[in-house]
Amino acid sequence: MNIWAFNRASDERIIDFVTNSLKNGVSRFGWGYKNKLDIRELAPKPWDKMSKEEIEIYNKQNFLLDIKKGDWIVHINIPTVGQVTAGQVIEEYNFDKEDNEINDFRHFFKLDKDSIVEFDRNADFVPEIISKKLKLRGRYWRIYDKHEFLEIIDNIDSVRFFDYEFSDSQIPIDKKTLLNHIKAKDDFYNYGQNNIPISDLINFIGEENLQINTEWKGESFVTNVKIKNFKIFKDIEFKLSKKINIVLGNNGLGKTSLLQALTLGLLNRDNIEENTKKFPAYINLNAEEERSEIKINWGKNEYRKLWIYSKGLPKEESPVNPPYNIMLAYGVNLNTTNNQEHTKFVEKLIIGKNKSYFTESIFEDNYSEMHDPLKILEHLDNEIKLPYHLRDELKLKIKNKNIDSEYKEIILINNLILETINNFLQLITESEQIQIHYINHVYYFKDFFGNNLKTEHLSEGYKDHILLITDIIIRILSVRSSILDKNENLEINETIFHKAKGIIIIDEFDRHLHPNWQRKLLFQLRKYFPKIQFILTTHNIFSLQSAVGATALIVKKENNKITVTNKKIPKGFSIESIYKLFFDGKGKMYDKETEESLKTFYKLLGKKRIGKITKEEEIKLKKEANKMLNSKSYEIRDIVTMEIRQFEQKTKKTIEL
Repeated sequence: MNIWAFNRASDERIIDFVTNSLKNGVSRFGWGYKNKLDIRELAPKPWDKMSKEEIEIYNKQNFLLDIKKGDWIVHINIPTVGQVTAGQVIEEYNFDKEDNEINDFRHFFKLDKDSIVEFDRNADFVPEIISKKLKLRGRYWRIYDKHEFLEIIDNIDSVRFFDYEFSDSQIPIDKKTLLNHIKAKDDFYNYGQNNIPISDLINFIGEENLQINTEWKGESFVTNVKIKNFKIFKDIEFKLSKKINIVLGNNGLGKTSLLQALTLGLLNRDNIEENTKKFPAYINLNAEEERSEIKINWGKNEYRKLWIYSKGLPKEESPVNPPYNIMLAYGVNLNTTNNQEHTKFVEKLIIGKNKSYFTESIFEDNYSEMHDPLKILEHLDNEIKLPYHLRDELKLKIKNKNIDSEYKEIILINNLILETINNFLQLITESEQIQIHYINHVYYFKDFFGNNLKTEHLSEGYKDHILLITDIIIRILSVRSSILDKNENLEINETIFHKAKGIIIIDEFDRHLHPNWQRKLLFQLRKYFPKIQFILTTHNIFSLQSAVGATALIVKKENNKITVTNKKIPKGFSIESIYKLFFDGKGKMYDKETEESLKTFYKLLGKKRIGKITKEEEIKLKKEANKMLNSKSYEIRDIVTMEIRQFEQKTKKTIEL
């Protein structure tokens, strides 16, 4: 996002024309330079084909083509001297072919009407650094103090009224009023005989980052969950641990449904609206009442109870605002498309003020709107308005901490994203490892054969994992202003990840990954995000083996009812033990023939131990033992050798082989 300032002309007719145009959501620029010339027509024209006049005009006005959607345009001394009018661009450069009343100012940009504001540049809420830059400095100029400028817009918004629909009437409400209620620790706004939740009003005016500062008496993580009449669940209840929770169970027992219910229970009521079309499918068909109930506890003193109906928005017992920075939920099969919009997200990423939740993909079987890490990095680079060679020099100097710059924060964000993704990719064995590289001003994945690849060229396993990790990283960075205390310096480094609090839900978090990667992924997640509570599902033994100290939630069907049992994952357990303890394994760790040989071997060895074995059975025991001792599997050889050794030590008998 860039901020452009336009000076006004001296002619009163032009001032009125530009002012009236702004009221209709159109920003204009002119100055009489060959007023019938569309700059877009000059752009592709070779220099040697232009007249001197055209070259002069193009040099003076080609900056208009650099103004992009999402940029702000500020008109100085409009409508009167000392006043400014600003608006956000929603449609890039255009040109009026038809004559207008002043025969000038044909260059125009469409603005978001709701964003247009007027204010006095000398007002108390305007910082001096901005006030100085809102005075005449030429025909146009850039304002680089983005944070300060956007704070001005926020201050103006605080006294802007919004009409909240309530029953058959509208209530005028503004941010300043809400802030007063929040400071007073009010839960409700009194309107006649009705109480409207303050959280509803905050969400209505689009202020997701405003927090109701009532005293929180619970834990900072979810401790208990109760779900009734949701999909296949009639009534289930389970506990969660503070850090990592892994949901296990056979297919068809509702692991994904459990995550969906949990997500709905954690989302603000109005943020659930995008899923209303799916509400009928959430209600258990055998429910006595046509509604689902989800209860979330944060310890003994704080809870939220939410009811979901087949029609209309959910209802809740009372609004709850847990002390989170982030709430993320991811489904399976993540993808990205070339049509995905990255510009708006990058703007919020740079500012650090984005919505604190992203949950859409958990409700989809296939989700194709993830952010491509290479394009995020490229968009960040494009915010550095310098020639490539100067851009690269600046990035290197900032990396070596040798210089300060207006682009420093953008470059640090870019570096942190790049380094963190590559650190996660280093979990892969060296022979298969890929990394993001910056080559000739373009970002690529370089694979273990030295090939340069784009995201769409990656295998499903790599792509799923990279899109997931990228999204977690950039969404935490995009809410960083709410992560650190106001007294802390906002440094762009790994500290932001370490301090982030919240919940991340991932369905089949290790899908398509090699076992070596699965073993290391949980450790890396705990290392980078120590204050995040994870709720994950898996079918994989290797992932569970690496989750020492985590809690397994085992979903089973017992007596025609689905239950959830908690078990701590112990240290030092073998794959076979993990399989038997957590995956309902019945000893079937080997192929059928080997299983039969082991079964026969143990049975005959038991008979020999108590002296009740026949000669024929002795021959069969010897045969089965020799067959397994000659196996190519060292595990089978070790098991049989150990069993024979223990038998001989305890019974003082020998087994002739």
